[in-house]
Amino acid sequence: MVTKSGPQSGQSAPTVDSLTANSTPTDPSPSLSSSSSSSTTKRRRAMTDLERRAIRRRKEENPSHKQDEIVEWFRHEFHVDITQGMVSKALDSKYAYLDTDKRKPYQLSKSKRTPVPDWPALESALFEWQQKMQKKKAIITSDILKEKAHEIWQLLPQYSDVKEPQWSNGWLEGFKKRHNIKKYSNHGEAGSAGIEEPDNIRQMEAVRNKCKLYLLRDILNMDETGLFWKLAPHSSLATESTSGGKKLKDRVTVAFTVNADGSEEFDPWIVAKSENPRCFKHIDRRKLGIMYRFNKTKWMTGLIIEEYLRWLNNIMAARGRKVLLLMDNFSGHELGVELCGGKTGLSNVEVEWLPPNTTSHWQPLDQGIIASFKLHYRKQWIRYMLREYEAERDPFKTVTLLHAIQWTTESWKHHVRRQTIRACFWKSTVVKKEQYDEDAPHEIDDQWDQEDARAQEDREELQKVIQADVFLGLEPESLDVFISPPEETIEEDPQEALISICERYALIDYESDSDKYSDDLDKVPYQKVIDSLETLTLYELQQEDGNRDNLLKIEALKRSIFARRTSKVKQTTLDSFLQTATG
Repeated sequence: MVTKSGPQSGQSAPTVDSLTANSTPTDPSPSLSSSSSSSTTKRRRAMTDLERRAIRRRKEENPSHKQDEIVEWFRHEFHVDITQGMVSKALDSKYAYLDTDKRKPYQLSKSKRTPVPDWPALESALFEWQQKMQKKKAIITSDILKEKAHEIWQLLPQYSDVKEPQWSNGWLEGFKKRHNIKKYSNHGEAGSAGIEEPDNIRQMEAVRNKCKLYLLRDILNMDETGLFWKLAPHSSLATESTSGGKKLKDRVTVAFTVNADGSEEFDPWIVAKSENPRCFKHIDRRKLGIMYRFNKTKWMTGLIIEEYLRWLNNIMAARGRKVLLLMDNFSGHELGVELCGGKTGLSNVEVEWLPPNTTSHWQPLDQGIIASFKLHYRKQWIRYMLREYEAERDPFKTVTLLHAIQWTTESWKHHVRRQTIRACFWKSTVVKKEQYDEDAPHEIDDQWDQEDARAQEDREELQKVIQADVFLGLEPESLDVFISPPEETIEEDPQEALISICERYALIDYESDSDKYSDDLDKVPYQKVIDSLETLTLYELQQEDGNRDNLLKIEALKRSIFARRTSKVKQTTLDSFLQTATG
């Protein structure tokens, strides 16, 4: 469970957390019978939180018990009459905060009731956000808490048809009291730890020691990046058409997974805005080579991270392997891990956090793997732009998210090299050179130099493409910004943390908007496919350097398509015959 209450928490949470083994209170209290030997049943008075918690624990430990059985148990334990209705109320979700309440039994035993918030989901989310920001030493004032309450109200769909309350000083004082927030304002700038921070150095050394317990192929790293999939070189187009460039609309999040020896390919996860983009019409998503998810923010939220972790765990379980997954501790990552039961909650995937604010130095994917992907992606996008301009079409109007996904899979699976991945793991210092048994340490150094030189060659090739007539060209600094814009870097901020937390407490899913990128794609007719292949054959025959192997591949593709169509026609004819015969 994500929400962790303070000593006097009055919050409600969406689920009941696991309970301790002791199901009955052991400390004496004035509200309970002080004479355990007395068999006299006392008359009913107001139920205390200690009694409510005892009922909730009893039900948790004995889920098959009916409420009337709990009534009898309670009478025997506390020598007090209660009704089945009182048991039902004690088990209500509004008292779920008692499952994690850290108050002492004598405090819980007071007859005075702990105030229950009017908006428990909102207060739980707000308290969780406040605790997270407090750990980061952020400045949290009364006005900030009120403003966040307003934002959370807008984010939680269960309140969409309810009039928003006034976030008054009285409400704020009640919120602080219910959650035992005595000091909620920190002064000074938020701390920014780095690779020189002693705590981070110790944590990173623990990560390295943990990695020594695993084979290289079983040490994984996952990280995500933003991708402005139709971003043009800044101020470079010489034509009138500049309809692209609305970055927020054209951004997706792409999450990559690699292992330390670069031996395995894992499908990228792409998060976009629309559940059913129009360009996906007639498309079998299973063949795209990616895992596609959606939400309004286009971020890897906690629930998506949970799904990702279980997906990865299933893969490793099927292969009979246990792996170590290194991630940074962004809010969405933390929530997803907690929803899976913690860092060791999965059967075949153990999660280890990289130190905060150090990923640019110590995260393997950030040492050049993601940069290599983006360089090859931009090359394919630029080439597409050139082809469209040559055909007198506006590439910003013809490109679709489907193109972006195809370029993503092509770049990731065919252009990001195994040697690049290995070298970046070494550069991050997550694994030592000596762990690469088959390579001497100096060979790893040579490998990094080779990959660095190859990346420079790729940059120069992209620069030459951009020097085409329809472009004005870019300076080297601008080229770097075009390949990896700073805006694509995913960094933790309070708003992203808030969205991730609110997703946990939302009772219904967010609705997705339809994709406005392009018109629906018509299904390609069979004859058009055959004509295109004939044209491709003629083109290859007319080239001075035409390749016989290419012609054979085209012919093989035509035969495959023809056989598939023939099979479908035969099946349709057979179905029609059977319907006629039985009719």
